Amino acid sequence: MPDSKQYLTVATYDSVNGYDSLQGASKKIADVEHSMSGAVIAVFKKRPLSTYFSFKDPTFQVEVYSPEADE
Repeated sequence: MPDSKQYLTVATYDSVNGYDSLQGASKKIADVEHSMSGAVIAVFKKRPLSTYFSFKDPTFQVEVYSPEADE
């Protein structure tokens, strides 16, 4: 029997321009902020349970998904 529970999930995507992609997201489609540590953080309006972030130098982007809002 498959498990029907949903879990907090962290995914890493190999993305050469992850930082620039998130930073360039339109305000119409995402809320974008910059952290004190230098990361750009985005929450897309069509995917409110996922938060994406990336730093300027690394070539990856991270998605954190929570099945519960505000977790």
